[in-house]
Amino acid sequence: MCIKASHFSPAGYSVYALIGTVIEQAALFIIIRLWLPQVGIHIPLWGLVLIMAAFLAYSIFTYIKGRGAMRKSPLVAPEVVIGSKGRVATAIDPRGYVRVKGELWKAQSGYRLQPDDEVVVVAVKGIQLVVVPAGGENNREKQTED
Repeated sequence: MCIKASHFSPAGYSVYALIGTVIEQAALFIIIRLWLPQVGIHIPLWGLVLIMAAFLAYSIFTYIKGRGAMRKSPLVAPEVVIGSKGRVATAIDPRGYVRVKGELWKAQSGYRLQPDDEVVVVAVKGIQLVVVPAGGENNREKQTED
């Protein structure tokens, strides 16, 4: 069963984080106490506790950061940027990145565009923007379809 990230609620995220942490701690215990001694590596109990505490602290840190990100609303929705002007961040030939309303977006265009060129967003395909040169298109080289 595949679970899409867009379907996670903060409560669902908490459940999955808790289950993941329990599985992680159990795996550490099994590896350190059962498998490593079979190959001649012996870690004392205090070492196991220290390693498990470090992984637990890391799990708590990533849970807090992830939960905060889940609760954040998007800064700019893709549909809102149609008609907005932006600047090319990386060369677009036919794909690259643009900065629109302070956000970095993956973009595509039928024109070869260089960094710092000004563009206008004309459509959105999924989470990718379709852009054209702002102002005069006649000074840009139109790409040919191969």
